[in-house]
Amino acid sequence: MQLGVIICKYTTVSIKQIYLFQEIIILGFLLFILLISLRAIVGPLASCLAKDKAESELKKLKSMSSMSAEATVVRNYLDWMID
Repeated sequence: MQLGVIICKYTTVSIKQIYLFQEIIILGFLLFILLISLRAIVGPLASCLAKDKAESELKKLKSMSSMSAEATVVRNYLDWMID
């Protein structure tokens, strides 16, 4: 007979499964903490890269005709970056 915990009338969970659930929860929490830490490190770098990309797209936009299809695409891209 397997030792278990009755969750409801139809379900029994073993002690081993409960430990596994606890490990999954702990690993999820640790992953969450790691992602928050990475966001603090990568955030300023991403902001700098986005600024550089926006400046290069703006420079490209200045050099093309305002009525061209590509200019419309670049303007929409810059609008999307600002929002």
